[in-house]
Amino acid sequence: MISRRIGVLLVVVLACFVVTWAALRTRNTSDETTSTRSASPEQTPRVDIVEAKEDPTLVIHAGEARKIVAPFVLCEDAAAAGGKAIEVPPKAGEEPGAVEIPFTIKQEGMYSIWLRAYWGADGEGACSNSVGLTIDRVDTATIEDATYETWHWVAYQRGEGVTLSAGEHLLLFTNREDGIRFDQVFITPWYEDEMDRRTPQGVE
Repeated sequence: MISRRIGVLLVVVLACFVVTWAALRTRNTSDETTSTRSASPEQTPRVDIVEAKEDPTLVIHAGEARKIVAPFVLCEDAAAAGGKAIEVPPKAGEEPGAVEIPFTIKQEGMYSIWLRAYWGADGEGACSNSVGLTIDRVDTATIEDATYETWHWVAYQRGEGVTLSAGEHLLLFTNREDGIRFDQVFITPWYEDEMDRRTPQGVE
């Protein structure tokens, strides 16, 4: 009788062992499947890389002029950008002169054009305060304001936007009066909202 009970007990213990082993095996298989799914490329979060747009703003220095015709001259000026400026000297006369500066636009669009100028360069309180500018030899406009004897920025066409295509362009400066200087041209995208427009400050 005792041996029979021991035999039944062993059968029960063995059955429990088999059930436990099967449960553990099933759990491990499930964990492996979950791990495999987590590592699947389809489940990996996608990261989009957005390339930063290149700033199309241009800063052109006086020394980059392709052609300078008297009475315009390239002069030394410690306060100018790079120590050089283009000048119509005081009492230079009224003969027509010219300065040609080529530039390249990479993105078609509307642009603001600024000139860094010094009016009244004779140091005697002269009221010279303007220079002519033609873009691509079409329609000459006057760049002028009433700030004298200090370097400052003056907007072309009072800050209105100019449409420029992608490619080569030409700035043509013409003299209107003597005793003026300029050293930089600043060309930057024009936006309808003035708060989005960039205004040059000091030497760019």
